[in-house]
Amino acid sequence: MKHLHIEKNDHQLWEEFVLGDNKALGTLFSLHHREVMLSALGLCRDKDAAADLVQDAYLKILEKQEQFAQNPIVLTSFTALVAKFMSNLWLSNFRKEKRRQEILEEEVKPHISQTILVDKSFDLEAYLQAWRRVPNTNHRRILAFVYRGYKNADIAERLQRTDKWVRDNRYHAKKSFQRILKEEGLIDFL
Repeated sequence: MKHLHIEKNDHQLWEEFVLGDNKALGTLFSLHHREVMLSALGLCRDKDAAADLVQDAYLKILEKQEQFAQNPIVLTSFTALVAKFMSNLWLSNFRKEKRRQEILEEEVKPHISQTILVDKSFDLEAYLQAWRRVPNTNHRRILAFVYRGYKNADIAERLQRTDKWVRDNRYHAKKSFQRILKEEGLIDFL
């Protein structure tokens, strides 16, 4: 019986949201927080990233409030609706990140080969594989700029970050990359 009451309540809250009551959407998210968060964790596998994804879905649904009012939908499951928004957002972010990675690799590859005196034993692909293993995306981005000869101030400007942020992350990026190079038996050429 309790489940039926929640479903009815969901429909009432959804209608209130569609009619302009933003608090109703917050209430729906609060009621279904556990299910929504589990769904987000299924996509991200990281608690912080999942929380960000839930927040992004909330904002996206809020952004589309007027569209829902103009083209009403029958709400069968609030959790399923949020899951659909989250999967679309996650996929969009995944594609953006994949493309950003491809662009960085295109920029890094020629510079690495120019930085090292290439001999017959040098394996450029091995260095790129090591670079891809650096777990933090920001660290890979910083390393791409470092290998191209950028100074901290230039990197900060391009990434729209502070000099201190770049300095700290550059240090950690180099340490991470050096550890991976050592594990792979490759020479650090920076």
